[in-house]
Amino acid sequence: MEVVERGDMVKADFDDLEFRLDQLATRRERLADHLEAVAERLTRYGERPPIRLLNDLATFRSEFCSVACDLGLIETDVESENGESGDLSLDDLRRRLDWGRRVEKSLSVLDQVLKLRRRDGSVSEDLHAVFDDAEIIKQRLSSWPDVDLQVVNELSAGVHPLSQLVQLAGATEQLTDQQWHEFMENLCDAYGREVSIVAARGRLTFDAETSAM
Repeated sequence: MEVVERGDMVKADFDDLEFRLDQLATRRERLADHLEAVAERLTRYGERPPIRLLNDLATFRSEFCSVACDLGLIETDVESENGESGDLSLDDLRRRLDWGRRVEKSLSVLDQVLKLRRRDGSVSEDLHAVFDDAEIIKQRLSSWPDVDLQVVNELSAGVHPLSQLVQLAGATEQLTDQQWHEFMENLCDAYGREVSIVAARGRLTFDAETSAM
């Protein structure tokens, strides 16, 4: 199931959501064992499921829908009563959580790009194309149907030219020679020779007081 089309952002802490998903997975396994036994007794003897099991199932569904809501897959818990969450699985929720992490990482990279300045505090003309790209991608991340999945994956993985520019401006000593040459070539192809030169010569830094252009 596709889990990135709805425009709502993740509404809770990622680590907390991951913990809750792990708890749901554990409870699902325990419930599955009980349900198998109950189904067999229902088939053989016509016994109704015990109230405690039904309550456990209702609690599981409630928490599942709560996590789905916090992940932005359903708008409110009320939607679960109308079957809105019926096609979702725990795997869908985990994929959405992973997607949320990648989006957050991408936005962090873009914010860093928009703080880039020359070391004298100026904004050179050659950086405007960089800022324009960063702003466009950032705006699209707020309207999910327009998001390019490849761009998000590249930004979050550090292989997009904008991510590589941030790495060059941040700590070039941590890069291998191969990475340095690869980043330079990618920047030159994407934004021109001037941008790659100022990055290579360590002439860029981050303006801590600026979050956007």
